Amino acid sequence: MNPDEFKNIVKDYIRNVKGIIKLIFEFLEVIYTESKYIQVPHRQYFTISNNCNKIVIGDLHGDADTLYEIILKENILRELDKEDLVLIFLGDYIDRGISQVETLAIVYTLKILYPGKVVVLRGNHEPDPMLIPHPHDFPEELVLRYGSAWKAIYFAILGTFQKLPLIALVPGEALLLHGGVPSRVLNAKSFEEGFSLLTPILDDEVIEDILWSDPLEANITFQPSFRGAGKMFGTELTWRALRLAKVRMIIRGHEAIEGFKLNHGNRVVTIFTSKAPAYGFSRVAYLRIDDHITPQNIKNYIRWV
Repeated sequence: MNPDEFKNIVKDYIRNVKGIIKLIFEFLEVIYTESKYIQVPHRQYFTISNNCNKIVIGDLHGDADTLYEIILKENILRELDKEDLVLIFLGDYIDRGISQVETLAIVYTLKILYPGKVVVLRGNHEPDPMLIPHPHDFPEELVLRYGSAWKAIYFAILGTFQKLPLIALVPGEALLLHGGVPSRVLNAKSFEEGFSLLTPILDDEVIEDILWSDPLEANITFQPSFRGAGKMFGTELTWRALRLAKVRMIIRGHEAIEGFKLNHGNRVVTIFTSKAPAYGFSRVAYLRIDDHITPQNIKNYIRWV
């Protein structure tokens, strides 16, 4: 598929109420698609094959232009058609940006067209109705686009957010999530226990920690977060999570930074991919992983846009 064809599909989905409802229902049908690249041991937890290339995109916050730029720069549509590529989104598709509906539609359309090669993780701006972030201006864009139908569309989209997985694992290499490590890993005896994967529905505190927490370079285990939700977690929690997951690194988004940063001895890498005017960044980053990543070589896989 060429980029113009893809853009036309996205435009058709968001042109009117009928189109976006169609997008929502088609996306719901493919969220948990398995393939030789993606397995779904739990509805909130995906595993991704070691034997494929990966592109990891951080927070987008309504920045469709940057997402399209990455798609063109990396020939993503061609690679998804023909190559061994998995595209991973770390969450936060809406709020703050100027093209929120389009950004969400691009991500959902990629999943619909390539269900076995795209992973759409949940961010804190894909919220639980009881824990809405601020600002949350997505409803305002829906009002402008769809008028009186906005509320039905909004709650239908919120329904898709509740079904998005929270974590993905590349065995032996990386744990991918939006925010941070749940404090429960400190006393857990297994990865499944630490990340609340022993029951169909995750524990609410674990969900909050995964979506809202941030790493802190301080001699702490964890402490309350300035965000009012989640926690600030120290190196001890990172190492415990890495041992339980049997991986070398955590790859996350959530923090508004110019591109990327490393914490906890390069064991935690943060990626940010939005040039939304609210942030004022002239450049942002994503990951292109064509080999096995380690804390020592992670900088080799940073790509700027």
